[in-house]
Amino acid sequence: SFTTLLYMLDGNTNDAAGSAAGTLFGVTNPSFTTAGYEGQCLNLAGTSLQYMVIPPASLGQQNFTIQLWFFLNTANLSVDLGLFGQCDPY
Repeated sequence: SFTTLLYMLDGNTNDAAGSAAGTLFGVTNPSFTTAGYEGQCLNLAGTSLQYMVIPPASLGQQNFTIQLWFFLNTANLSVDLGLFGQCDPY
């Protein structure tokens, strides 16, 4: 099967198909801002441990692409912050 998940993050965490909405987490909730490249964007503060979780997608045994556009407000970070992570249920 072919899976496509597209998150525009234009004021919400819904995917384009409307079937796999993301959930926001953090010490304080992440916000959306109009400072995006086009429309709104998700504004994450690393100091508040903010992140988004999406529902599991079956990507095993197939090719896949992950694409991301991001802008760092501050490049002088004292901690490592991940862009992508995987949770293996096995």
